[in-house]
Amino acid sequence: IARSAPAAQACPGTSEAVLARREALRAAGEASQHVHLFGPDGAGKRLATYTLHRLSNEGREFVRVSLARAERDVLKDVGLPEGPCDLGLRGLHLASPAHMADLSRLLDRHKDLRVISSAPHSISDLPSHGVPEAILRRLSPQEIALPSLANRGADLPVIFEELVRQAVRNLNQDMPEIPHDVYAQVMGRDWPGNLAELRNFAKSFVLERMVLAEALRRAKGVASEAAIALGVPRKTFYDRLARHDLRARDFRPEGLT
Repeated sequence: IARSAPAAQACPGTSEAVLARREALRAAGEASQHVHLFGPDGAGKRLATYTLHRLSNEGREFVRVSLARAERDVLKDVGLPEGPCDLGLRGLHLASPAHMADLSRLLDRHKDLRVISSAPHSISDLPSHGVPEAILRRLSPQEIALPSLANRGADLPVIFEELVRQAVRNLNQDMPEIPHDVYAQVMGRDWPGNLAELRNFAKSFVLERMVLAEALRRAKGVASEAAIALGVPRKTFYDRLARHDLRARDFRPEGLT
């Protein structure tokens, strides 16, 4: 039940800092106040934006706009539905005065509009990047900081497990056992790309296991034939099987030894 909760999925872990951040997401999601998410690239700002919307009251629509490489009139032309709506505004630090003027008009026209903005910088730092202070005062958002993985070392195994779980769910696969050496690799590496980089590693782990299993299935459990089909040395193939806790004999047809 805890894993299925949106806040737990967006911010997995057991450290006190993570638990506090999870509660902040839950509280902000249920409120009507504007929210600003800030943190380094790959820290999970986009996922947190969706999470805040999912935690909001039922019936709210969701519209997402990115100011990165966006046209000047992107906010002027955005179509907002009638009624309560969450506007996910990515890249607030890239907003021009024209963008902010259009945002102000949107807030005037849509009284039930909640802005969920995100940027690498906190609200106090945005004026130095050219964002008008007037619109920031009007938003007066609740701020939630999303840290880098360098500050979440103790939670790395739990985060990786959740990312693997998401990957197998998307691929309609069963959750595999994660070997200790993979956990050790996760703990021992730096992740400058943060969640985005670790997510790619989790996907690669799951996809490699799928490729190995499919090769064994096609070769009817004959490891040497599967290794040839994949074009890898036999020892490398066996090492990869051991890494993923796969056994060639489990893929042999019934009655074949």
